[in-house]
Amino acid sequence: MLPPIVSAYTKRETDGFASGPLRIDESRALIIQLIEQYPLTTIVIDALDECDPERRGDLLETLESILKESLSLVKIFISSRDDQDIVLHLRDYPNLDLSSEKNRDDISLFINTEVHSLIKKRRLLAYSMNREDLKMKIIEQVTKKADGM
Repeated sequence: MLPPIVSAYTKRETDGFASGPLRIDESRALIIQLIEQYPLTTIVIDALDECDPERRGDLLETLESILKESLSLVKIFISSRDDQDIVLHLRDYPNLDLSSEKNRDDISLFINTEVHSLIKKRRLLAYSMNREDLKMKIIEQVTKKADGM
């Protein structure tokens, strides 16, 4: 383990908090120390919109402070749906907007292929009397609920 991690947990043990999670300020300080071990660090956060809405503002502010305080180069990649608080917080940073409409055809093709394969293998609708109708409903609903994801 890298020295900053050992140091952080050794200090927590002597303070009596070793079994609990790090607070956000402790996490920020530790991440900055770890970043300094490397010339370039990339932080990837997938599905930020799934983070607790009450806490993601703190997370975004912490990421900003990591960018500002780090002596090494830090790149942050965040994927998220367009929740308003996230959009507003990240509006001054480079963004790439991807629409789910762009991959709808790929998703539809994948779902069709998988449903046909499962039916052929008798893992789906094996005992159905309305196989064709149900197959179309399944494809329609799964494609609709995928919402481009």
